[in-house]
Amino acid sequence: MRNLAFIAHDEKKHELLTFIQHHLEIVQKFMLITTGRTGNLLESLNLHVMRMQHGPYGGDAQIAAMLVNGEIEGLFFLRDPLNAHPHDSDITMLLRLADVHNVPTATNLSTAHHLICSLANSKQQLDQQEIRSKISEQVAEEKTKFGHVCYKKVLSGQDHSTFHQRPKGFHK
Repeated sequence: MRNLAFIAHDEKKHELLTFIQHHLEIVQKFMLITTGRTGNLLESLNLHVMRMQHGPYGGDAQIAAMLVNGEIEGLFFLRDPLNAHPHDSDITMLLRLADVHNVPTATNLSTAHHLICSLANSKQQLDQQEIRSKISEQVAEEKTKFGHVCYKKVLSGQDHSTFHQRPKGFHK
């Protein structure tokens, strides 16, 4: 399952909850990585949630580590830009690492809407790619299986005729 990170400052938690309820069909397809209280809020919607520590206690840093390891596909961080926070350095670090590692990031509802729609489209494309990949694997297996059957027949002296007959309508 693919991972999205959701963080919201206390003043933005209600906005995040409304946003997720509006995009519930899309969000349900992902594992949600959250900081402590944001996770409590989202668990009330029966979503797949992996809660980290509360933001000021290292939750932002834990999410940043997952982001650096390529485990997070998108970061939704509804932050309150009008108030100071005791862990501003952690917030700056998280956003900087999202930029360094080129992780799509939304820090307000407008960009969050665009990001979730983009991820939904990429999820659909990925699902189609996975289907095509599985079909390709099955075709390769069938070719291998067919090839082995023919090879075994030739080695055992069975049915050489299929290799020596020309197709109908074929002339020298």
